[in-house]
Amino acid sequence: MKTTIELPEDLFQAAKLTAAQRRITLKTLFTQALRKEIAPPVKASSGLIQVDEDGLPYLAGRGKTVTSAEIDRLDEETGG
Repeated sequence: MKTTIELPEDLFQAAKLTAAQRRITLKTLFTQALRKEIAPPVKASSGLIQVDEDGLPYLAGRGKTVTSAEIDRLDEETGG
């Protein structure tokens, strides 16, 4: 289906650049962007796996944050 939309000039130029960098058409870029925006949020099946706003999975944070000092200390204790 064809339609006409008005976009701010800077947004249109950014879209053209992005499409060129990805080697896709503007139609494909707009279609992907609209599908992502309109799609219902994806629920993760596990508490360990989260899904970000782009629909990409990532591991959720658990436990304490491990610092470089903690790694160094464990290396010394284990002879690593």
